[in-house]
Amino acid sequence: MPEIKEMPRKWFYISPGLMRERKVRDYLEGKGMECFIPLTDKVVVRDGQKKHYKVPYIHNMLFVRTDYNSLKQEKITLTELGMPFAWKMLPGAKNLSSSPTRPWPTSFACAKRETP
Repeated sequence: MPEIKEMPRKWFYISPGLMRERKVRDYLEGKGMECFIPLTDKVVVRDGQKKHYKVPYIHNMLFVRTDYNSLKQEKITLTELGMPFAWKMLPGAKNLSSSPTRPWPTSFACAKRETP
């Protein structure tokens, strides 16, 4: 029986659209994929009170580390669920934290799904 080779996991940039990056992230993490949303702090003043929020640095930006076939299959599933996305492989990106061409500052927080 021929040996089945596992496809290499790479970083992909996906654009879920309509500020759905957190829903798509939760879904993909549930499928065992590593996800990253670059976040920044936002301060909102209402009625004299300051509130601090973590918001996406650029809306509709989500990075996913997986293999090509898995992402292709999940794109079909998410499209059927009404959450389509566009995607693109990051050239040469093996590890976002050490990528010399990363497009975001090192001060970003990583958005991970909160576990109760």
